Amino acid sequence: MRYRILKTFRLVGTGTRTPPNVLWAGSNLNEAGIEFFYNPIFDRPGFSGDIEWVTYWECSTDGVVWKECEVPISYIKQFDRSGKRRNTRM
Repeated sequence: MRYRILKTFRLVGTGTRTPPNVLWAGSNLNEAGIEFFYNPIFDRPGFSGDIEWVTYWECSTDGVVWKECEVPISYIKQFDRSGKRRNTRM
């Protein structure tokens, strides 16, 4: 399975949504540094004045057709309650 993490912004005043920006793509959920793009404890939809943003996951079996999916549970389990990565790297 291949995954990617995307982020999009919406201008509140106009409702205009930006095209999604791919922050990370790959299949190794243990990859060093992936938590800088998505931390399951801290990355929630946000709001800052006139801008709302959302970070979300997509998955693909072939790397061509992508669909939105939940955060992989195997990825979530790598973090403790304070958002720190457990020592689970292979």
